[in-house]
Amino acid sequence: MTDYHYLTKQIFHIGDLLRGPYRASHYSRVLLPLTVLRRIDCMLETTTDASVLFRNSSGLRLGILTQGTRNNNLNQHLQAYINGFLPPVRDVFNQHFSFSVEIERMWAEGILHLIVDQFARLNLHPSAVDTIAMGLLFEDLLQRFNLADITNGDYYTPREVVQLMVELVVDCDDGRLPSGPITLFDPTCGTGGMLAEARRRLY
Repeated sequence: MTDYHYLTKQIFHIGDLLRGPYRASHYSRVLLPLTVLRRIDCMLETTTDASVLFRNSSGLRLGILTQGTRNNNLNQHLQAYINGFLPPVRDVFNQHFSFSVEIERMWAEGILHLIVDQFARLNLHPSAVDTIAMGLLFEDLLQRFNLADITNGDYYTPREVVQLMVELVVDCDDGRLPSGPITLFDPTCGTGGMLAEARRRLY
């Protein structure tokens, strides 16, 4: 498994390419959505790892986008790739991240190809970065952006605290947890760290 600290450093190194057109405090507008997109992109490499939710009808991948004539209209092809997902996934990028705005901005500044190409080289496949490590990676990114006065991550919970909370819940159940399937509910899931830790502990 790839160390998530190493991946965080790689992603922040890519962020150096944004210097000039972007202020450091705005790097998250590009790095966070592309981290999520690359994770899904890697999952699509092996169809057995991609749930129905992550299917993409465009026939594109990040690695394909940076090759050949697609470079001439990379902004349009990247948006077409995102729009090829089902609405729940597509809306994360278009509505939550407003990523289409950043795509056009990077295109206008002449850095879109460089950024997409670097992300296409990251290995975020579940076989290299499992669910726990991916959650830690995202939390690490949020925490670093928070230190740069980014509002995301203001309520970041350290992983050690998450693990303790899960242990307290599970160890205090006195045998009351059912033996069959268990439904986990986290109303403020954030990066999903609590759910991932609970699943690891229970299964």
